[in-house]
Amino acid sequence: MGTAMLLQTQNTHNQYLNSMAITEKFWEQIALDIQEQYKNGHPTHWKKQDIHLFLSKLENQIISFCQKSTEKADTLKIPKNKKGKYNFDAFNTISYHTFRRIFVTKESLGKENTCHQFAIYFGFDSFQDYVNAKELKNEKKENTGFNTIQKQIESNPTVLAQELSYQQCKQGHNSVDAASWYFQQLKENFSNQIYILLKSLYPRIQKTPVNTSFAENKIDFSVPAFAPNELDHAFYLKNFYNQPLEKKEVENCLDAIEKIKECKQSIFAYTIICNGQITDEQKILIENKLQELIKEGVVEYVVNIFDISDFIKDCLGQINSIIRDQIIAANHKYAKDYQQRMEQDFYLQEVPFSINDKNSSYLNPLEYLTKNQTTKDSGWSLMEILTQRTLEEKTEEWNFIISEFGFGKTSLFLNIFKELKQRNIQTLFIPIAQLDENAFESTNHFSRAILHILYNKVYKFQEEDNLQLQPIPFTNFHNTNDIFVELMVNEFERMLINRSDLIFLLDGLDENHIAYNFIGLKKIFKCLENFRFTCFFSVREEFWYDKQKNIQLALKKPIKEKIFLKEWNEQVINNFVEKYIEVKQLTPTAQKHLNNFQNLVKQGDYQKYYGDIPKRPLFLNMLIQDVIKGNYQQQNLSSLYQTYLQEKFHIDLERAFEDNTELPSIELLDKEDAAKVLRKIFSVLTNVSSLMIINDENLDAVLLSDITEEKIEKMVQLLKEKTFSITEILLNSVLIPISKREISDDFRVKFAHKSFQEYFTARYLFNLLKYPAGDQRDYDMFQYKFDESIFRFLLGMLEREQQKHPHSFKDCLTMLSLILQNQSLREMALGKKLQNRFLKFG
Repeated sequence: MGTAMLLQTQNTHNQYLNSMAITEKFWEQIALDIQEQYKNGHPTHWKKQDIHLFLSKLENQIISFCQKSTEKADTLKIPKNKKGKYNFDAFNTISYHTFRRIFVTKESLGKENTCHQFAIYFGFDSFQDYVNAKELKNEKKENTGFNTIQKQIESNPTVLAQELSYQQCKQGHNSVDAASWYFQQLKENFSNQIYILLKSLYPRIQKTPVNTSFAENKIDFSVPAFAPNELDHAFYLKNFYNQPLEKKEVENCLDAIEKIKECKQSIFAYTIICNGQITDEQKILIENKLQELIKEGVVEYVVNIFDISDFIKDCLGQINSIIRDQIIAANHKYAKDYQQRMEQDFYLQEVPFSINDKNSSYLNPLEYLTKNQTTKDSGWSLMEILTQRTLEEKTEEWNFIISEFGFGKTSLFLNIFKELKQRNIQTLFIPIAQLDENAFESTNHFSRAILHILYNKVYKFQEEDNLQLQPIPFTNFHNTNDIFVELMVNEFERMLINRSDLIFLLDGLDENHIAYNFIGLKKIFKCLENFRFTCFFSVREEFWYDKQKNIQLALKKPIKEKIFLKEWNEQVINNFVEKYIEVKQLTPTAQKHLNNFQNLVKQGDYQKYYGDIPKRPLFLNMLIQDVIKGNYQQQNLSSLYQTYLQEKFHIDLERAFEDNTELPSIELLDKEDAAKVLRKIFSVLTNVSSLMIINDENLDAVLLSDITEEKIEKMVQLLKEKTFSITEILLNSVLIPISKREISDDFRVKFAHKSFQEYFTARYLFNLLKYPAGDQRDYDMFQYKFDESIFRFLLGMLEREQQKHPHSFKDCLTMLSLILQNQSLREMALGKKLQNRFLKFG
């Protein structure tokens, strides 16, 4: 080997050794940064759960950065799809085992891309950018965080404290330390910032004007009580610029306490807040003086002396109470609104359900789902999280509640909340439709979205035992420079991540439009995988079977159980009516009507009057309202179905029209005209029914049991309406899948009940008479013999037309006459039966 070659080999080897040394220092510094950011010990000592939690955050943060920066995406070599867009689904961070090999066993220095991932996670452009910024070539390493900012302030006294953002202080520190340090740096702006924070906790707080009696009494801020001459709270501030209290400053505090004794107002609580370092001896001295206020009756209940750290902890304690109260108030409001909308004053527990498959049969899903949930004495304690990272080791449980529309999923969820609340089990009910797409970007976004719902979209109790409600001020939970918001979001997020004794009831997975595709489902589940709470999802059976493959692929965690709610039989129907009579204060006449209805159900004769409507609790509740009015056996069955189906569709649309302006549940909505949307839904179902009619050799009409997705899509295109997906049709109609979607087989759907198919078949035949537009094949259907139930529906539609629109009814008869010309019909043919009923001939 020549000299040049030897030198080249030596240089290459030296570069390799130097690269290894730099990479070793890189991982050492990364470990320190992780330790500083998470305050959870050095990653060398992390448990498996800690590592998985961190890796999930790592992936979320990297994807977020790369979505905003093509340079970072290219550095990580994230693949692109055929359209040239980055395919973030194909990007995965390092595995649990690789993390251990780098930080625990030190068997690996990681690949170049792995180094880039961690550098980008901490806000740098690349591995080399991180190395240069940290000056890792030097032996001395400087930590980032607010230690660096602290040195900058100390070296430059002219730095204005108010220029510091809370986010700068927050980097790598918990909420108490970050907020404490932020306030400690404030000088002239200290009082104003404390007031802003207190304003969020006490909306009625007031600043004390100069030259007033309150100013003389050393009261800087006060919260007036509802009663005259009373204060809920009085505050006194001492700003020592975070210096140790001198003897003179302690005397000022003692003097302020003497001054408060002269206040003519009755005070419930009094607090001194010091931006200074208080020794134990000084604190004892001041606290003893404060106790004089209670002994002398100046302050009724609470006296405190807080340094900044204690003040922040006290704020967090109050935030804990706010969150708890808001959760209670939110679910109170949801339950109340739901009961009013559904006219539901009670919940029937003994209803049928199955577990994991639809063949098994049990009663009382409420008891089944709540019996294994254990009480936790701690309540919603955020402070517990500050001192103890996790409460217990427990594998998160995901459960799915599945049923067709109108089987009571939301009612079940609200009663689960009610039952667990009574047993002091921490439970939160959230309609998923209220969450926009951004809510699932990260755990932080999710926490902000939940708090936004709890804090801004519900009402708060004016007093604990007073059901009179009042609106609370709007709070922007996306304002990252609002310390109150950040304290609440950060601690709520930590609670959701770390606590395994919480239960989330996420109602209506199918009602959030981002769940309609695989990427949206993956985003939802990927975000929720970071949390340790037990999770219950409710989802319509129509959506479950349509999207089951997507759900299985998007889920990384196994499903503990699938609970299917089933249709009601005669016994359950009558139990519901019995409960209704027991709860309601009915007139004797109304009760007599319900008793007659019960007899019909017991005898099995109800279907000729009501079809399958009573088997579904949504419709049964509507039906009872009509039954108690009388004439329940004479009601036009087609009118009954039309009324209840329209009401069902209105309930579906309310979720989008009413309180969900950010994300409508279906794309086809014309928010200015809900009636137009209903016409589209009825039009689709009517035409679908026509595609499911065939005849046998005897000209008897046969209704097909199901239809393919492809036929429905072609039919929708022919309607020349705005195109919408099969999923939207399923979720906003009475069509349901007959099986899960498979790649090899056609996706097939059916009407939820045969009676629904019969109603829309009759509606199609009626439209042929009222709006002539069909071809010969359509009008040949009047030669067929249809089931008696279809004839009854069609008869009812014509009778209703005769009553309400006589001129249109005559046009229908004219069209019927034209159809019957030169036709020799069997006695049981549909046209012949209509002719015998409506047309005079001879």
